[in-house]
Amino acid sequence: MMKVLVVLGIREDAAHITGLLKKAGINVFSLVDAIGERPDFKEPLTGDWFAAGGSNAEAVIGFSFTGASQASDALDLIARDNELRNNGFPLRGFVMPVEAYI
Repeated sequence: MMKVLVVLGIREDAAHITGLLKKAGINVFSLVDAIGERPDFKEPLTGDWFAAGGSNAEAVIGFSFTGASQASDALDLIARDNELRNNGFPLRGFVMPVEAYI
């Protein structure tokens, strides 16, 4: 079954995200620059991936239409990578089902 995998991280991790996706067997994907906004931001929330740099952060969003197995492998790689790097800016990932497509 087809899935949409979405991966979010800081812009400096764009090449790293690319490597993780390829390692998961995902060779077709898109990366888009984004600005993460937190207008209600008061104080750093260390568990929040946009928090450490202030009220906004330069980010990247990666997404791919892929199979369930590759999407699951990518999330596993992201989770392990976050544990190993522990750099204060963890990658975030999620998978959504594709119910219909043309």
